Amino acid sequence: MRLLPASSRGHRSRRSPGRQQLAHFKNALAKVGLPAGFRTHDLRHSFTSNRLADGVALTDVAMMVGHGDFRTTARYTHRVKEKWGEDAKLMEATYAAATAKTAC
Repeated sequence: MRLLPASSRGHRSRRSPGRQQLAHFKNALAKVGLPAGFRTHDLRHSFTSNRLADGVALTDVAMMVGHGDFRTTARYTHRVKEKWGEDAKLMEATYAAATAKTAC
């Protein structure tokens, strides 16, 4: 089951949003303060990156977004590396704070 259909690579198809859907999307962007240049593909990219960062298996995410080859999904793993760095910094800060309290 695909949660997010694959892009149509610039060609209009049944999966491409129509003018009315794009108008609703642009109105929603304005309401939440996102830039006008934000695209529906940006949501797809965020979904994919966040699922991988959450630890969902690469092959499962590939299936969710409709990638025929998991190597396409593997391009999104940069977010996982960023998250690991953020988590490591948080753990270091927590450890430093805990050891500072016990040293007093």
